[in-house]
Formats: sequence, C-alpha cells, structure tokens
Amino acid sequence: MDSRKEQLRNWYACVWENGQTDLVDEMMAPNARINGLEEDTLIGPEDFKRFQTMLLSFVRDVKVALPVMIVDGDWVAATLLIDGVIRKGGQSFRTSGQIILRFEDDLIIEAYNQVNLFPFFEGAGLLPERTVDHCLMGIRPRFDADVATPQDLIGGAGAY
Repeated sequence: MDSRKEQLRNWYACVWENGQTDLVDEMMAPNARINGLEEDTLIGPEDFKRFQTMLLSFVRDVKVALPVMIVDGDWVAATLLIDGVIRKGGQSFRTSGQIILRFEDDLIIEAYNQVNLFPFFEGAGLLPERTVDHCLMGIRPRFDADVATPQDLIGGAGAY
C-alpha cells in the first residue's frame, strides 16, 4: 500500500513541482481519463501535458503537500495543499484540493480532481479577494482597474 502513496508523491514531485513533462508518458496510461482539471475530461498524456504546460507557464515554485492519503488496492485518495508563485507579478498563492485516482499496472488510469481555484485566481489578481464570501452573501464582486486581465498575466494572446 505504501508503494501507491509513493507513486502519488512521486507524481506531484516530478510532474508539478519539477515540471518534468517528459515523465507524464511514463506515469500515465495512454487511455487515462483525468476529470476535474478542465471543463472536459482530459484523455491520455497528450491532453494532460497540454494542461500542465499551460498551468506551469502561469505559475512557478509549485509545492504540493499530501497531508492525508488513503489507499484501497489500486485506488488512492488524498488531500492536497498547493503553494506557488504567479510568474507575472510574483504573487504567492495557497490553495487546497482532493484527488481520487486509480492505478493500473503502475500507471495512472483515471483521476478525479477537486481543487479550490478561487485562492489561485484571487492571488493572480483575476478575481477580487474574498470572491466566494461575496457570492455567498449575494453581493456581486467588484472588478476594477486593480484586477489584472488574463493578457496582463500571460503576456497576450498565444502565450499558452
């Protein structure tokens, strides 16, 4: 069981903390289904690497802690604490999430991600601070000149 925990730790260290895109092919099945990162399900390493490249072009110094992990055969569930820095502007962010994934022949075959992206986007200046609080109180968040545009953060169209 500890080997599955190590596989998950290794995934986050290699793929997210060290940005080793080339290792995705070695760690993920060709037909893997990755849910919850984008609107549509990502299918296979190429879809995932596109997402990884896009995200890592936006952030740096990513650190992922896995404070709770539960293993049941080939399934692993974990809580995530994610810290990093927005590349443009240098704002730090901290967010949290959960993942449930399944391994098949030591490769990730399916994953279900839930990540709180509000702190991430608030730290980037894409959303006003405390957006969720405002929304829960029925108050429309204010977007003024102090809130960065996507072009401000990624350098214009085609920066992905």
